[in-house]
Amino acid sequence: MTTKNWNDIKRQRPASAAARADAHLDNLAEDLGIPLAELRRFVDLTQVELAQRLLVTQPSVSEIERSESPAVPTVRRYVEALGAHLELTAVFDDGRRIPLDV
Repeated sequence: MTTKNWNDIKRQRPASAAARADAHLDNLAEDLGIPLAELRRFVDLTQVELAQRLLVTQPSVSEIERSESPAVPTVRRYVEALGAHLELTAVFDDGRRIPLDV
């Protein structure tokens, strides 16, 4: 699994908001490994701004972003605070994709 850094993603961003949103979804689908901090920066939020949305402190946001394996409910809240929703899918070798309700 490879990840892109913020500068790579930023260079690929289209200018219009609608095109940027579409590209954002495409990038997420293709790169399945964007660190949470990169995702936050992609939507132009600081840790302080996200902390205010989550009703936590900025160091708490930093801790979430540095975590190697944050809990699913934590990631869900984080993503929702960015204005998105989290989808989890089990993907089998034979191509079957089954959405998870967690």
